[in-house]
Amino acid sequence: MKIDKMNYEEALKKLEEAKKIIDNPNSNLEEMLLAYEDAAKYYQHCNQILENAEQKINKISASLKRE
Repeated sequence: MKIDKMNYEEALKKLEEAKKIIDNPNSNLEEMLLAYEDAAKYYQHCNQILENAEQKINKISASLKRE
């Protein structure tokens, strides 16, 4: 599944899987580098989802204050 189609929970799970590879002392350098690259993408996607959620909450809060 493409990262941009993942919901927060799916991307977070993939981020955690990448972290396990990075933290595993038995992983070779190539595996670690690929996992790090993936982790960066999943982190960015999760962060974007959270930022969008925060913006929605702020809009809702602002509209409630006007009522």
